Amino acid sequence: MFSGVIPILPTPFDRKGTLYLADYERLLHFCKIAGVAAVGLPAYGSEFYKLDPHERTCALKAAIQTSKRRIPIIAQCNHGGAMAAADMARESEQLGADAIAFELPRRFPYAEPELLAFSSTIANAVKVPALVQDWNPGGITIGAEFVQQLHAACDNFSAIKLEEPNLGEKVRLIREATSDKIKIIEGWGGLYLLELLPAGISGIMPGTGLADVFVKIFQRAKSDLPGAFDDMAPFVPYLTFCLQNMEHFHHVEKALLHRRNILTQPHIREITVRPDSTALAYLDLLLDRTCRQIEKLGLLIKPLDSL
Repeated sequence: MFSGVIPILPTPFDRKGTLYLADYERLLHFCKIAGVAAVGLPAYGSEFYKLDPHERTCALKAAIQTSKRRIPIIAQCNHGGAMAAADMARESEQLGADAIAFELPRRFPYAEPELLAFSSTIANAVKVPALVQDWNPGGITIGAEFVQQLHAACDNFSAIKLEEPNLGEKVRLIREATSDKIKIIEGWGGLYLLELLPAGISGIMPGTGLADVFVKIFQRAKSDLPGAFDDMAPFVPYLTFCLQNMEHFHHVEKALLHRRNILTQPHIREITVRPDSTALAYLDLLLDRTCRQIEKLGLLIKPLDSL
């Protein structure tokens, strides 16, 4: 479940900003045929911060019921309070999630002992495996000592997700400190995949739009890193464009999923950061070129046309 490509599912909304749960069937069917290891939701790539508690439950429940155990579901349980996040984790486990994930709170400069207590409270609330995400733009993130301590405190702590540049040495230190018992996942759209695979990451958590592309590149990179580099290079403009900020990511990802006929409702819930006319013109060119590269890899631009 924590080894390979683990895309984050977007949250489908209709034009009015209402949940459009029917699209989970298409999203999960695409992920299944793409060969992903698992899927995650509702995370940053799912606009989780725009969902109320009831909507979060509805989205997660719809994904779990739609998956019918065909794909492991990792339920993201983000909240600034440990008890509230633990409650979300327990609910996710009861709904049938195969694992839970949660982000470390980074709004204020919390000390590592407080972050360790926060993480232990949430992980120990459930029996399913737990993944910890640490995204702290412009600040420090947890290291090998923290991971080692949490591993000792929580039997079900199974994976750490980091998304920052220059992670190679930290990956090696975490692996050494935990005897390779904690899986290390690279986030940030999968941009650092080829850099960090030799260091020992076990998987990536990108968006869903290029899930099949990443599966193919990930598999090739295990035995042919230069060849995987050639396969990935044409997709770097797409990744760098969509990763300017999270709201920009939603617009670009949903546009690609809609272009590939995987998402029927490509709408972003308010409030959002709308791309200007220059960015939209470039996006149209970018999607054309990205779809052309998908086809060159031997993959279908519209893999769900038979549905």
